[in-house]
Amino acid sequence: MLTKNRERMFSLINFNKKVFKLSLIFVLVIVILTGCQSTPKDAVAKVNGDTISKTEFNKAFEMVKKGYEDQLGPDIMSQEAEKGKTVEELIKENILEVLIMEKIELKEAEKNKMTATDEEVNELIKQYKEKLGGEEEYKKFLENNNVDEGYFNKMVKKEKTIEKYREDYINKTEVTDEEAKKFFDENKDAYEVVKASHILVETEEEAKNILEKIEKGEDFKALAKEKSKDEGSAKEGGDLGYFTKDKMVPEFSKVAFSLKPGEVSEVVKSQYGYHIIKVEDKIDKYDKANDEMKDEIVQGIKVTRLQEHLEKMRDEAKVDIYTEENKKSEDKSDDKKDNEKKEDKKAS
Repeated sequence: MLTKNRERMFSLINFNKKVFKLSLIFVLVIVILTGCQSTPKDAVAKVNGDTISKTEFNKAFEMVKKGYEDQLGPDIMSQEAEKGKTVEELIKENILEVLIMEKIELKEAEKNKMTATDEEVNELIKQYKEKLGGEEEYKKFLENNNVDEGYFNKMVKKEKTIEKYREDYINKTEVTDEEAKKFFDENKDAYEVVKASHILVETEEEAKNILEKIEKGEDFKALAKEKSKDEGSAKEGGDLGYFTKDKMVPEFSKVAFSLKPGEVSEVVKSQYGYHIIKVEDKIDKYDKANDEMKDEIVQGIKVTRLQEHLEKMRDEAKVDIYTEENKKSEDKSDDKKDNEKKEDKKAS
């Protein structure tokens, strides 16, 4: 189970698929704003002594807000996203957490003498230009956000440095076969796969007639080519290839994953019609997985360990997040200290 910090670090605003279009904008905004100078009086947070200014935080929010409103409408900020929070509240939490983690990771990268090369930075900028739609759109992006190209390059260098730090950690992480097997067993829903074929028709009566023919020995693939309404798989004899549980509708997956290789299902109803399913192969143990699957499982473990490492650094970092209440309290404390210094000077 994720801790509160990890939830903040890795949660995504998945309330609407359209939001994914804004992910690049969010990343670029954070990259652009990192490194702005700040003063303690203007801080929204302090990370191991380094401050995050209210100015940079607000600018980041306004830019991300504009992106969301342009894509999803002017009322999006007030809509509920998850856990009773509005989209605006969740965006603000995510922006602050990204800024906090960036300071922590850059410090670690510096300790390990890691930095991005000019070639790596240029390649990343090239990718951004392509994602934004080309050179002209890239220039518009910079202009619209009052950022010059030289400054943007410096910020991209920071982002690439963090990426290198994470990649280095992952590459140095070792995973044994026993650990991979355990991970597979604990995450079967994500990694267990079946190879199946199906015949899809519109009516239950038609499906029952086809099933009767299969039970009498008629060829499944031939019937799929002739009868199935799923044009994509019909021409392949109903072959759907390998898939995990989440790739199919629940009614279909429940039956497909309950069958043994070679078995044919009864008629299965879904929103698409009536199916007859035949399982060709099933990978339900790590030892049965091919090399590609094993590599994916090992990579999943490494990414999980990276997340745990980042969470640990976040937990161990000295982070002060300032609300209006504790800022007022801090200001009063500072005033008191100033007055005490003045009194000391008078006394001396």
